[in-house]
Amino acid sequence: MALLLGEGIVSELITYLSANMAAKLTSLDTAYSDGITLTPPASTSYFWSERSEVLQWPFVIVLVERTPITRHNATRADSQHDVRIIFAAMDMDTDTLRKKLYRYARAVMECLLEGRAAASLTFHFGIDTGKGGQGVVFDFSPILEQEPGQFVADCSITFGVYKTEAK
Repeated sequence: MALLLGEGIVSELITYLSANMAAKLTSLDTAYSDGITLTPPASTSYFWSERSEVLQWPFVIVLVERTPITRHNATRADSQHDVRIIFAAMDMDTDTLRKKLYRYARAVMECLLEGRAAASLTFHFGIDTGKGGQGVVFDFSPILEQEPGQFVADCSITFGVYKTEAK
């Protein structure tokens, strides 16, 4: 079996998030019950790389930024990946957009933790040792006006992932 390394992590994350994000967002809408609705990304709005143009909002980009192989032998390889998930959204109100981004970030993290706990994901999180030893990091971009009355921004979730693969 060939090593998949970063490509395998991205594929697994996109598959898992696209299958589970809608239910998680619905549960958060119910929990907050404040009239803000979190639209799930379409199954075609999960990407492997950055985009110069997006046709449908919200969208998700999953990247592996770095993959050191920490141990290897004739039968297996242990690797550590620095993962970044970018969740971008649009809204007509800046306060609503910011709240949506906070909730989208929460939804991504909860989905991944639940997936790992249920053994639906094949890797381990480095919650306490993510990129730069910072655990899971949530970064929120400034809000930009894309066109009059239409605002866009994103949240970026970075964390470490550890995986052992058979060769």
